[in-house]
Amino acid sequence: MSGKSALGYWSISGAAVFVSVRLFAGTPEAGPALPTNAAPSSEALSVAEAKKALEHRVERRPGLGTWRRAEISYRETNILYQWKPSEGAAFRRAERITPSPTNASEIRCAVEVDNKEGFWSFIGDYAFLRDTPLQVEDEEDLADYPGDKALMKVLMNAMKMELADAKLASLATVAGERVKQGGTVRLHIVEKHDDQAQNRVMELLKDTISDLRKQVPLMLRPLATTSRLTEGLRKTIPAHRELWLDEATGNVISCWLFQRDRTLLLGDESWTQCADLAETNFAVPAGLKKLGLPVKAEVAAGTNQSQSATASDHSIKIKKNDVLLVQVPSGPTSLLQITSATTNQAFYRWRCRASKTNAFESGVGTVTHVFDSVKQPDGTTRSVWNPGSDTRIRAGLIWLPWQPGKGETHEIYYEPKRVKVKKLPPQAFDTDPPG
Repeated sequence: MSGKSALGYWSISGAAVFVSVRLFAGTPEAGPALPTNAAPSSEALSVAEAKKALEHRVERRPGLGTWRRAEISYRETNILYQWKPSEGAAFRRAERITPSPTNASEIRCAVEVDNKEGFWSFIGDYAFLRDTPLQVEDEEDLADYPGDKALMKVLMNAMKMELADAKLASLATVAGERVKQGGTVRLHIVEKHDDQAQNRVMELLKDTISDLRKQVPLMLRPLATTSRLTEGLRKTIPAHRELWLDEATGNVISCWLFQRDRTLLLGDESWTQCADLAETNFAVPAGLKKLGLPVKAEVAAGTNQSQSATASDHSIKIKKNDVLLVQVPSGPTSLLQITSATTNQAFYRWRCRASKTNAFESGVGTVTHVFDSVKQPDGTTRSVWNPGSDTRIRAGLIWLPWQPGKGETHEIYYEPKRVKVKKLPPQAFDTDPPG
């Protein structure tokens, strides 16, 4: 069973509840490459040396020039570039790379840029404005969280194995080695949590789990019990962390988080200065038409446009070829039509005008709702949300969450106080609506 919530989409299967709040699972282990000009040599560090290196590590931050950071998780790679030609001026480019959830040979790359003109997302033939810049610091991830941000910060620290707790520190095991290759010297630090340590982590997350449960939609809350949330998080929170550090500076080169079975949860290649990109890489391509800031139809009226924390559970069901008229009072108007669909995918077309005085723009799009079956070490399988899936219909300047319904129906979510919706016959798509 799955459902929509303020945090994203929930999947309830068996004894566990999985929620997408930067929780990842399911890829083979990976690690950073060392220079290949000479064979590496290594020597073990004492426990005291390894803990000292861990304690005094330095997280690099981007400065002047061009910098790059990458995150690697289950079937997804996110690359962020920042270019600062001078203090006070920052250009950013984000590339989100995923395989198609329905075609293994297809790779998708979603691009967003921040420049002097604004913040832009490239979708199809259009560049849409955003109202918030690309995130550079992890702390910014909490901006739209509807619950207790301090408690969510505890969970974020647990997901990075950075909980500050003396008892937990005494239960963790830390080891390390010094790796030399050519003129490069790096420290490889490994931290592990056994069952006792993981139990302590769950103790520290008790209040956070209670707060998370409050964010679950009422219709799903009876299933999202505290015990289920606890069990789901226990399976997701890392128990093994490996860091590569530059010995001379203490700078973190990369951090790799694993489950107990060494399944990779998240790899983070830290900020590093790189060759400059051409200025055009931070601009809107000439072939894309610029549109304004989209209205997210499921969000409460008067809320920040990018905010999805108060998403409505109100929905309307439509079938193939039905036309949905969606109107924002004193704002854009869109016509939406599902043209074809499969079990977990739908193809649609749209027409949209920004206001009564504007001409209609038009386009097409695809939405997908795919969960992967990932085999576990004990031989069982569990469902994992495929990050290449996209469940948001982008009907020009009005965006609406979509879910496949039963049979041939499709469920579209919206907030009645924000947008007005009306189901129309198929032939209405090519007719301009009044007003």
